[in-house]
Amino acid sequence: MYTEQFDALEYFRSLAEKNKLAVENGFKGCLCSGIEGAQGVMAEYQKTANFVMVDDITAGATRETPDGFYEKNTYTVFIFARYKQLDMDDYNEKMRLCRRIFHQFVSRIIYDQDRGALQGIESFQMDNILSTEFGRDSFTGLCGLMFHIDNDEPVDVVYDAAEWV
Repeated sequence: MYTEQFDALEYFRSLAEKNKLAVENGFKGCLCSGIEGAQGVMAEYQKTANFVMVDDITAGATRETPDGFYEKNTYTVFIFARYKQLDMDDYNEKMRLCRRIFHQFVSRIIYDQDRGALQGIESFQMDNILSTEFGRDSFTGLCGLMFHIDNDEPVDVVYDAAEWV
């Protein structure tokens, strides 16, 4: 029997719509496929200055524990802001903005976990959220960061003869 897993992609995309700082600064939430896909999304939306992009490609592993089988997926979220080229003050301001949004996202995930708001969100591994910043030379006129978060959900791998010919 297949059980639907938590829709982490939609959850992360929706954070851009629910976060006041992101909304006030015109961040657009969307999906992309890898960093290459992120560049395509940004080119497509030239009128949008700021993005929260959720990578729809995950790295994962299925593993057995004493409690059963689990599927671990690592999700990547990009937070990018446009800055005025050659303006270090604007660059620094936009990097601080991206960092603040990242920290607010982490606090919202913790809040949602603590109150049991969404089934499946309790599986996020909050003890090791990795982030990498993109400096002013990474993308022309853009700065920001990406963060990775693991989700470790139970998965049903019981053999069902009805699923086979």
